[in-house]
Amino acid sequence: MSYSAGERIELQRQRILKAAKRCFIAHGFHAAAISDIAAEAGISQGLIYRYFENKRAIILAIIEMQLVENRENLDRLQASTDFVAALGQAYGLWAKGDPELWHAGLHGEIAAESLRDPIVADALRRSEQQNRQALMAWFHRRDAEMGRRTSDEDAQLRAALMSCIVEGLAIRAVREPDLPPEILRAMLERMMPLVLGD
Repeated sequence: MSYSAGERIELQRQRILKAAKRCFIAHGFHAAAISDIAAEAGISQGLIYRYFENKRAIILAIIEMQLVENRENLDRLQASTDFVAALGQAYGLWAKGDPELWHAGLHGEIAAESLRDPIVADALRRSEQQNRQALMAWFHRRDAEMGRRTSDEDAQLRAALMSCIVEGLAIRAVREPDLPPEILRAMLERMMPLVLGD
């Protein structure tokens, strides 16, 4: 299969970003050097600099990539008829620590870097605002389909609650991967009606 020049550039960027995610998770943002990322990606260190100016540029691209993944996850959640089961399945994937997914360790590294770097902080804040807006729009649509009117204030509250629950579950999955499924399901069954307004 042949790729256009633009497609090849994007594939190489994704390769570098995935390698960087694995390195940041394994070693931390500051301990992971560009040379480590290059070795993980199987490319030369100089080649990385053709795509990213520095580690900050890499982490900004990871934040943007995560935003796209969050939108895809929201689309999958919206398509689900059993939100509790969908979140339970996500918990199982987070517990495996797959670096290809939203990873609590990587999120922690990005959050910590945002305390030191205002550019990273701004990118993270904008990403979270966009996630919140997407959730609010979903709640408005879902409620309208069910014949309910929802105020922006209520949608915003529920979106914030949903974000806290999902992030909390991802962190809990790392800390307690063997949480009994029946406890997880009972917990989610109690929380989701608050989020969904049911």
